Amino acid sequence: TNTIGLTISTGAGAAAPYTGTNYIAGVGAGGVGGSGAGGNGLVTITYCSSCIAPTSAATNLTFTGVGCTSMTANWTIGNGTNRIVVAKAGSAVTGTPTNNITYTGNAIFGSGSVLNAGEYTVYNGNSNAVTVTGLTAGITYYFTVFEYGCTAGSQKYLTTSPPTGSQATNPATPATPGAITGATPQCPSVAGQIYSIAAVTNATTYTWAVPAGWTITAGAGTTAITVTSGAIGNNGNITVTAGNSCGTSAAQTLAVTVVAGGAVTGGPDQYICVTSATMAATGSGNWSKISPGAAPATITTPGSATTTITGLAIHTTYVFRWKAVCGGVYDDVVVVVQ
Repeated sequence: TNTIGLTISTGAGAAAPYTGTNYIAGVGAGGVGGSGAGGNGLVTITYCSSCIAPTSAATNLTFTGVGCTSMTANWTIGNGTNRIVVAKAGSAVTGTPTNNITYTGNAIFGSGSVLNAGEYTVYNGNSNAVTVTGLTAGITYYFTVFEYGCTAGSQKYLTTSPPTGSQATNPATPATPGAITGATPQCPSVAGQIYSIAAVTNATTYTWAVPAGWTITAGAGTTAITVTSGAIGNNGNITVTAGNSCGTSAAQTLAVTVVAGGAVTGGPDQYICVTSATMAATGSGNWSKISPGAAPATITTPGSATTTITGLAIHTTYVFRWKAVCGGVYDDVVVVVQ
């Protein structure tokens, strides 16, 4: 067995680690390149690499161009030759990249290499910004930027104190508005009639529509409108949708009619032994309780001629009024609960 010592010099009299191509030398009894009785052999020289991890992380992670399904992440680069950006929906990125592993960046969220569950590489390169698409409205996304150096397969990542940040996309399309409140039926050409809904979460505007012949006089774009009703027969639907920058909800609808004034009848007086009564009026009108003021009574559907009235007190005499929608005409009905 031959033993040799070997030093490679990079300059006159100065020995240093070699960073070039590996050398293979023949070894014989006479030393390197010899051909004595010891025969030939091979010596492999292992040298030091100059590839090291960056020492300065990226900084100033900010977000611009925020939309319903996209946003742009921006940062100030560190001293790596490249960097990867990892994004996650709903909570912070917890994983860190592994040296010598290449992570494929894809700006369509969910398409790049996975660092941890739900943590996707949305960028791999040497720039200072990436526009990420494929996001969901109304969700907060968390981002981390990792600097690295060296070539593919030999990456050295800086995982100490990487910059992190979060940003929500614009709110999702609002839900369908709740029920519309307001009078129906209506008298002809009556001004100042109000129809309204409760505010809808994330809505920034409301779009109302009324039947032909009706006019919105105030409140367009809000939760309540003031209208002037149409002529007799201008029946139809009042509708409203809720909207924002991400979309418009389905419509909520209230059917309305315009009727003429005219005679109404409340039906016969009633003498009953139970605590509820069913009315039998004619014409278009609304029920109300006239007396006694303190006695309990629940009118199930005030605008229905044949509504049920419940919760009546025994040994009590009631007066209920069926009043025409238009013209002020009414008829009173006495209900005696025995």
